[in-house]
Parts: sequence; structure tokens; C-alpha cells
Amino acid sequence: MKYFLKVTDWKWVPGSDKEMMYKDDKDEWFVGPPSNVVIGKLIVVEITDKPLSDGYHHIVKFGG
Repeated sequence: MKYFLKVTDWKWVPGSDKEMMYKDDKDEWFVGPPSNVVIGKLIVVEITDKPLSDGYHHIVKFGG
């Protein structure tokens, strides 16, 4: 599903160098591959339709 993500914060997934967590302006966290995002910038991502078992939507790809 296409989602407009305005990144307000980001951090590495604990113990991983292959996944990052991105926080949006609605205080929701998304998990996905590392990307050079700019805080405050609106980006288009493809995310899972429903949160997965860890409770987060996962970013399938950047752009859309």
C-alpha cells in the first residue's frame, strides 16, 4: 500500500545493521531497509497493508 511518510525521527533496529525504524508525524514507527532520509521531508513508500507480528508496518520499498 502506498503511504506518504513524513519522517520525524529514525534509528537503527537494535542489533541490526540492515534495518532501520522510521517515525512519522503521527508518532507511528515503520521498519524498513536503510535509506538516506531527511527529517521533516515527505517521502512516498510502499508498506505492508497490516502491521506484522512485531506490531510495525514494514516498508517494502521507497518510492512508489
